[in-house]
Amino acid sequence: MRGTIGAIGVVLAFAVATLVGGCELGGGDEDEGTTTSASARGGAPVASASCEGDSRQGAAIVVPDVVTQTWRLASSNVAVVRGCVLWDGQPVEGVRVRVGQYRVRAPTDGSGGFQYTLDSTLGQARTVSVADASDATLGGEPLDEEATQALLDASASLGSHFRLSEIEARRRGDGSVLLTGQASYANGTPPQPVVLFAYQLSGRVTDRNGEPVEGARVSTRTPEEGLESGWSLSLPTDAKGRYTDFFYPAAPPGQRSQLVVRVGKGRHIWEFPEGQFIEFPRLRSSVMDVQLPPPDFALAPPTVRARDGVVYEGLLVGVIADGRPVDPLRARWPDARGRFAFVLPSSLAGRRVSFWQSVTYLFARRTARPGAPIDLRYWPKRIPPGSPRGVARMRLPG
Repeated sequence: MRGTIGAIGVVLAFAVATLVGGCELGGGDEDEGTTTSASARGGAPVASASCEGDSRQGAAIVVPDVVTQTWRLASSNVAVVRGCVLWDGQPVEGVRVRVGQYRVRAPTDGSGGFQYTLDSTLGQARTVSVADASDATLGGEPLDEEATQALLDASASLGSHFRLSEIEARRRGDGSVLLTGQASYANGTPPQPVVLFAYQLSGRVTDRNGEPVEGARVSTRTPEEGLESGWSLSLPTDAKGRYTDFFYPAAPPGQRSQLVVRVGKGRHIWEFPEGQFIEFPRLRSSVMDVQLPPPDFALAPPTVRARDGVVYEGLLVGVIADGRPVDPLRARWPDARGRFAFVLPSSLAGRRVSFWQSVTYLFARRTARPGAPIDLRYWPKRIPPGSPRGVARMRLPG
């Protein structure tokens, strides 16, 4: 049982190549602007941005494009990423760079370069920014206030993503646009097909007066202690007291799953009397509403009811137009070869779009199989945080 798992300014230096139908794609091992070598600490591959001869004006954080690698037991499964910070195409030395929440230890060197170790087996995107430019120099001279501020405002997106290839788009008879393509790791292996990940536990948390409780977390665990135990922890409840959790209510056939349930908010923890377990339908998603007693009082047993649907894990590919994600009219999970397909509204015909992708966790009532239709009632309302964006671009046929 597992817990719930849940921009970008100035210059993004992603190298691009031209594909069928005018599609620009970042991510190949041979992409212009990215150099990959096989030697680094522990044999980790090195992905380096091409910084020399850059002609862009102003502040730029230049990062390479990294294609996701398959996980290997005999590998470190990381890539050493080398980027650089430039001003008017010239290297800036002494800049402190931040990747996500991590501050790179060494300042940029004489080539403007910095280095970061990235797990290259995961599709992800992190914002690269300047944490400190007070010691920055250009050609040995300190930067003026305007240039320093521009560096502090600069950012880029760094991560790894599946390669998207064979992207094609065509108008359908009703004016909508059918988009197809293929996703793969760097070595051509398709991503893992969609699989059942967990079951969903959802409901509301209210106080003794029936008012919603915001900011509470609901947790479940199996009665067993130690390595055999399983647990889950929801995200905080919203303003209406609603929560969602992923859990795995396992039990022998014909029996119900027994779990320990707790609710916490701040320093307060509510739980049931010791030895009292809550029963859940075996291998089913469930709804459980919890009413909290006063602090230090035990919870009253809630009513649990089964609901249809499960949580699937799989790769989603979508597009962005005018900075906003587009809801497809129809979509299919990638098949066993990594081929995906979705239909876009006719209003997007002739428009320029960029692609996003995410290995995500999607609750659905319709059974998910490789190549099968996606239950769009549960399509993400927003792009999942940390998802690679801009991994390909194209103009749709008009």
